Amino acid sequence: MAAFISHVTLDHLAVLNQPSDTDLSGRTPALKASLEAKSAGYDAICLPLTNDKWKARWRDMCLIPAGGTLDRVSLEHQAEDWRSAPGFMKDEVTITHLEEAEAVIAMVSDWLELDAADEWVRHDAEIALHQELAYASYLNIHTAILPPPRNRAHAASYARSINAALSLVPYMQLSVRLPIYDPSMIQIDATPPNSTSSTPSQPVALDDNHPSIATWEMWDVIRSICNYNPRLTLTLDLTPPLPSALEVLNQWIAEPTRYIFVPGSAFLANAKGYPVLPKGTQSFIRDIMKIQPSVILSGTDAGRHTKGGEAAYSQYIRHLEKTSPAVKAMQTSGTVENFAQGYQDYLQAPLQDRQNNEWGDKVQLLYGDMRTLPVPEPVDILVSELLGSFGDNELSPECLDGAMRFLKGKSDFISTRPAINHRISGRYLDTSIIYRVSCANLILEAIQRGPCQ
Repeated sequence: MAAFISHVTLDHLAVLNQPSDTDLSGRTPALKASLEAKSAGYDAICLPLTNDKWKARWRDMCLIPAGGTLDRVSLEHQAEDWRSAPGFMKDEVTITHLEEAEAVIAMVSDWLELDAADEWVRHDAEIALHQELAYASYLNIHTAILPPPRNRAHAASYARSINAALSLVPYMQLSVRLPIYDPSMIQIDATPPNSTSSTPSQPVALDDNHPSIATWEMWDVIRSICNYNPRLTLTLDLTPPLPSALEVLNQWIAEPTRYIFVPGSAFLANAKGYPVLPKGTQSFIRDIMKIQPSVILSGTDAGRHTKGGEAAYSQYIRHLEKTSPAVKAMQTSGTVENFAQGYQDYLQAPLQDRQNNEWGDKVQLLYGDMRTLPVPEPVDILVSELLGSFGDNELSPECLDGAMRFLKGKSDFISTRPAINHRISGRYLDTSIIYRVSCANLILEAIQRGPCQ
């Protein structure tokens, strides 16, 4: 089942920071927010890692306003000191203790312009990004949500910063927050912020003919430059406006979507006053539940709907999840989805570490049709999963026969678990970590009859 996460804003943290006569425990605002979310049935909270004080200091240092020469020199010295040794003041962060970071997803400052038109702004924004991620890693926060790209002309610069961040924090999951449709969040060209301006560049509306394709193309650029890093995922932002055509939404189902960000403004009121999503969004939520993303709910305490209260939003999403075709199939005995539960990522844990630390440059990957793919030299051993225990894999004639040209001289194919040897099959029956045999009774009967019968 999908996990539900409560989005905590800086305004809400400020309210929780107010002294109360009833709360004498000395809990921090982050701890109070976490306890509130858990009592409301959420699994975790998602909150900004920094506050407006950090934003103001960064702008003072990196977007130096017009003023006296002494002020400019002083700010430039501060900026150079910060660039050489980035760090936060204690009152610039929302979390300061490890116990506050439990079940917390960090949101990187959304005002950082990693794709700004000004090169120096991009440079300082990248330093600030790495600073925030390093601090989150220090707090043992495992996931950080990154601000969305806004400038198509410099999408490659955004992706390069993210790729560098993936190397900086090798144990963190990074997720790019991307609007699913909103063209106003993606700019083609903008006035670059100069050294005398304190206001970052503003988004410029994109051509509205194919806004969803443009958004997807930006995501494709980012993940391509990051070399399809498995630690880079997607946070789909369902902030209105949302498309009515289901085809526009369905193009995202094949992407590595880890979170769905659903603000309260995305909900409509039904005839009874309860919050519901538009028809197209309902179908999209049901369909995407097959990959089990986590749902981040935001702004559910704004009182936009007359019935249901805050709990109605999460209850409604849970209802969509329960009625999704994928979840129904997983709960139905005899279906492939029910049978395959628990095996989707069975190979990920043992092989990911080997890919990162052992294989490296020692393994060369060649992509293409094995019947026509050129290889540099003949090989001594060919390892394949396409030869079944009876030599009867459905792809064996089409693929392995054409791959015999890779081998030196005359060759024999040997199955890992040949069924003609009853001792081998009996000892290692049903131990494959790639595919668990579903018709085990048939194989067992063949073994009991003895070899060659």
